[in-house]
This record gives sequence, C-alpha cells and structure tokens, in this order.
Amino acid sequence: MARMIRALAAAWIVAALMTSFSWAQSGRVQLALTGTLLLGQDFDGELSGIVGPAVRLDIELGRRFMVSPEALYTLGWKSLSPAATLNFKFGSAYAGVGPMIWHGRWLIKAHLGTVVDHMLIEAVYARGAPDHPYGEGAAFVGLALGFVF
Repeated sequence: MARMIRALAAAWIVAALMTSFSWAQSGRVQLALTGTLLLGQDFDGELSGIVGPAVRLDIELGRRFMVSPEALYTLGWKSLSPAATLNFKFGSAYAGVGPMIWHGRWLIKAHLGTVVDHMLIEAVYARGAPDHPYGEGAAFVGLALGFVF
C-alpha cells in the first residue's frame, strides 16, 4: 500500500512540474492516469493477470510520432512495471510498441488507442520470450482506461 501511495504521489509531483514548463503548456507533453487490466498466461504457463493504476507521459515528437514512458503499479505483485512505447499518431488515435518490464522479466508491449475529450481507451497486448527453449512465454491481452491532462 505504501508503494502505491508513493507512486501516486510521484504522479502528482510530475503533474505539478509539468504545469510549470512552457513546453508542457504548449500541448507537446500530456500526462495520462490510467487503470489497466491484462489477462493471459505468465512465464510458468499459468493463467494470470496484470491489474493496476498507471502513470504515463505522452511526449510529442513532431506531428505523427510520440514517445510514452509509463509506470504501472501491479497490485498482485506489489511492484512497479516500467514501459516505454514509440507511437504513430493518426488523427486522435495512435498505435505503438516498446519494451516493458514485468515481475523482473522483459516483455514487448503493443497498444492501439484513442483519446476523446480527455478520456483514453486502449487495447494492449504484451508478449515475453520463454525462459528456456521448452518453456512457455508470457502473453497478455487487455484494456486500459484513463484520463489525459
């Protein structure tokens, strides 16, 4: 619980700092607070899920691209799962791919989403390679809903 409070406090600090930068005020950087639910198979081949709140910064790189570093607090494991995606924007929608660390292991995260009236909705897919040649790789699919500042 203390880690979750620290993660939320860090999100509010980032939001406060963002409002003081003119670059952020120009709309080139946005803060998103989301709730994420991913279901699938973990590295042991067991049915599992990743659930928790996330904080994400969307940093625009021109008109068509943005980089989105993210921190997801996984409730079941009480740990922070960082991720970063490079996204291609088309209208109010975007699609992106990048690395994610979950429970000490690397995954590739891909997502497709849209922002409408400050509300964010995205479909998420995350896949990890197996630990050994005959093992199962982790694979998750799910949804993230949130609010963009």
